[in-house]
Amino acid sequence: MRVTGGFTALPNTLITLLPGLSGAQWKVLCVVVRQTIGRQRRQAPIAHRYLVGATGLASSTVSEAISLLVSEGILVVLDGNGRELGSALQRQRRGLLTFRLHPDFEVADTVET
Repeated sequence: MRVTGGFTALPNTLITLLPGLSGAQWKVLCVVVRQTIGRQRRQAPIAHRYLVGATGLASSTVSEAISLLVSEGILVVLDGNGRELGSALQRQRRGLLTFRLHPDFEVADTVET
């Protein structure tokens, strides 16, 4: 089988999480994976508005999914200075945030940004 139009490799460790994730969490995680692993980056800036549009979810649902993914140790969210933002309150009104997978889920051949 030949894949055309590009693809994003999904680490098996992430696929094993699927049964424990909500649909919203899975959608947000897939967008983050596309913007990071799919572009061969360790981390990527992603606007909240982009996550809303890419997932088709309400803003509050995206925020809740991010909070759960962070609290479950799947995603790490950073501010513009590289500080981890562990709570939703810390992430509010911060503008463009940087997302990356928790180191347990990273792919070895991605590049620093």
